[in-house]
Amino acid sequence: MRPTGHPRSTGLEAVAPFDEFLADCDDRLQAGQAGTVDLAADNLGAGGLEDSVDSPASLPSSAGDLSAIVLDAQLQSELAEAVDGLILLREVLGKDSFASQPTSVGGPTLAGPAPPLTVPPNVFRGFEYLRTLGAGSGGWVFLARDLSLPRRVAIKSPRKPSSSDRSALPGAREAAAIAQLDHPGIVPIHLFDPEADPPRIVMGYCDGGSLAEWLKAHPGPHHPRFAAQVVHDLCDAVGHAHSRNIIHRDLKPGNILLSSMSGTLDNNSRETPPAVLLQRWRLKVADFGLAQQLDDLPNHDIVGTLPYMAPEQLDPRLGRADVTCDIWSLGAILFELLTGTRPHAGTTIAEVQADIAQHPSPSPQVRNRERGQSPIPDRLDLITRRCLCADKSGRYPSVASLQAELQAFLTGRPSPEAAWLERSWFAVRQPGSQLAVASSLASVLLMAGLWSLSKNPEPEETPNRLANLAPPQVKEPAPLLKSAIQREFESQFGRPFVHLTFPHYSPSKLGMLLPIEQLRIEDLANRSVPALQLQSQSVCLAELTDDPGDDFEFSIAIHQDRWEGECGIFLGFHMVDESGTEIPRAQVLRLCREYRGGQRTALLQRAPTRMPPEIDNLGIDKEGLPIDEVWIPELGSEGFPQRLKIVVREGRVASISWNNQDYPELIGDPLDEWFESRDYGLRGSLGLWSLLSTSFYEPRFQRTEPD
Repeated sequence: MRPTGHPRSTGLEAVAPFDEFLADCDDRLQAGQAGTVDLAADNLGAGGLEDSVDSPASLPSSAGDLSAIVLDAQLQSELAEAVDGLILLREVLGKDSFASQPTSVGGPTLAGPAPPLTVPPNVFRGFEYLRTLGAGSGGWVFLARDLSLPRRVAIKSPRKPSSSDRSALPGAREAAAIAQLDHPGIVPIHLFDPEADPPRIVMGYCDGGSLAEWLKAHPGPHHPRFAAQVVHDLCDAVGHAHSRNIIHRDLKPGNILLSSMSGTLDNNSRETPPAVLLQRWRLKVADFGLAQQLDDLPNHDIVGTLPYMAPEQLDPRLGRADVTCDIWSLGAILFELLTGTRPHAGTTIAEVQADIAQHPSPSPQVRNRERGQSPIPDRLDLITRRCLCADKSGRYPSVASLQAELQAFLTGRPSPEAAWLERSWFAVRQPGSQLAVASSLASVLLMAGLWSLSKNPEPEETPNRLANLAPPQVKEPAPLLKSAIQREFESQFGRPFVHLTFPHYSPSKLGMLLPIEQLRIEDLANRSVPALQLQSQSVCLAELTDDPGDDFEFSIAIHQDRWEGECGIFLGFHMVDESGTEIPRAQVLRLCREYRGGQRTALLQRAPTRMPPEIDNLGIDKEGLPIDEVWIPELGSEGFPQRLKIVVREGRVASISWNNQDYPELIGDPLDEWFESRDYGLRGSLGLWSLLSTSFYEPRFQRTEPD
């Protein structure tokens, strides 16, 4: 019942006055007092209904003669919804009835006392209400327990409509839409009861809250690969809905829920750092209350959430909403992850439209540059700008094409829409492909030559035809150019570093090794250095040498922008046959931040790792390990490199230090014997590893003589 031209939902602030009104009514009911219309004047008149009534003062200050009060039609509807909410709250609380109170809101006047309303107990269709999860302009959401199965569910109770049309029942559109979908990235529906008053939807429960709540604790800007991976994963679910001819029309962080992958309940996702968010929580698209069938008649309602609404949702004259409006919303989410801000400023439709007209394709790269934030890869900047193109014909034509672009970015491959020559050159540069390409090219040239000879046979007498031709000039192939950091690692180890990959990893999580000519390091007072950057949503491994020897010293300078990921050195990397499957094992020195005693603490760990096929991350099993970690000073510094060093003597770790501080707790015979007895010795490869994004620079490696 909002004025035409206003978006339906902007968050909890839209119903704050009614929440206060309901709470006040609830207190009076529990005290046995009757509610009066002055509650509406006190709680609603000054809190957001200025557009609906001329002035709060126009309402009487006492109950008086209620039959003489004539209410605005919109205010009457809002009060009716508030009473419905009060009834629902009584039901959830398990009360038997209301105290005597005026509850009937039926005509142009508010009638006198109505008979008490009987409210059922706090069990609905085999689900026991536990507590309130939230309330918004669309209705209420409660946590409930399934009395027949060991699970928790969410029960959504939309507000009553003004229409008696069954198809207009709140929740009917949403229930019908979700019933057609079956995807792990979409919150499932278990039951819809249109006969309940109000109607109710029983849905899957996501214990981690919403992405919006997580972003309040981690506002960003976030790492480009993390942002790209989040939207890449969302594309799976949104693309599935589009394949069923359903567009969401209200994609936003508040409608992206987090479900724990461990199966536990009531976890706090807000404490999860970005580095491991997608490993611990599954993103699920929720709230299809505004969903629309693509083959529906054009709908000119202005609905959605203002910062995430495409231009055609703000102005129906630009055309009806289609799949590209969801692509615009995904671009807005990507922009927010990359910059920590929304793409367009404004709190009203007119203000946002004016900003869109001024910035028809906003650039996260420009926004971060203006705010002094870290740069964004040009390729990802272009992807975001295309999603947010004001002219929908300039956006990606489908979610699948957007996902393919993000997949190519994450794996370092050319764009699917790149020119044929660029994609061919990328294929030529891959290991092992040069010989095949050369062979194919030679075959083509040979066939072309034979065809030419068949068309133009040589004359019988041409003895001196080639006599005056100069001998052919043979050019040596140009050597491959190597970056400064590649040359530096090769000078230390006598060979190039190698990206270790495994067949059971998904391509999007294999990660990349990126040699960077000049990386600005804040720890070095913004001095730039050559660096090797490991980027991945999973664990990324760079092998430096396959045989460091039994006596060596190795140190490396390490940098992360905000130290939200994990990283370190691996030692003794080797493959072990476990039940017919080759499983990698190694020791790792691990730098991370984890919660200890309720606070995030910087830690240095020495731990065993194994990476079985069913996971794509470090598998750490420290059971029985005498000591596995020490607290270290806060990660990050100003003016000097953050350096991790290890010294190995006679095949055992002799010392471990971080920033020139030794940690003898992490060495010694008990630890070495524990590792060796479980096949985690140091015989094997030495290298670097990272989760999320880490830059390594200034390597120092030296083989030493035994003492």
